[in-house]
Amino acid sequence: GVSVRRRAVAPAGELGAKRLGAYAAAPPTCRDAFLRAGGVARVSAYTDMSIAGDTTFPAPQWPDGFTVRPYAAVQDATIFLDTINRSYAGVWGHHTLTMEEALAWLPEVVAEGAFLLFAPDGAVAGICRAAMSKRLRERRGEQTGLVAAPGVVPERRSEGRYLPQPLHA
Repeated sequence: GVSVRRRAVAPAGELGAKRLGAYAAAPPTCRDAFLRAGGVARVSAYTDMSIAGDTTFPAPQWPDGFTVRPYAAVQDATIFLDTINRSYAGVWGHHTLTMEEALAWLPEVVAEGAFLLFAPDGAVAGICRAAMSKRLRERRGEQTGLVAAPGVVPERRSEGRYLPQPLHA
């Protein structure tokens, strides 16, 4: 345990890193004990949930004037970049994308399943993505859809905009 942590952390220190972030995908008891023993503090958690594919959900409830459009209907990389960067601003684990990074990522995004949320004034308000996941299909051995990363711009986070997005997706 200790030597594994040392081998993982030492190179970051040698490169002058002030902090080191890590994703630890292991059963919680093993992961938490391993990380705590090394003095690592948890700053965020990733939740992986599943539900039967034929489950029905209530329709999302949007305040007047809010609209959701798939990226396929928007087709504007500048709007996509602004939506991604603003929706995840300040969220641990996310960094500000450059246009170059966004353009490299867009071909992988299922345009019909990337839902952009717009406020009544037309400003971006959030995003949520949904698509069939090749990675999860391979891991689980069955077709698996993925609803991922609902994000809301900072000025709208206290308004309850998170839940309607995955319901819509």
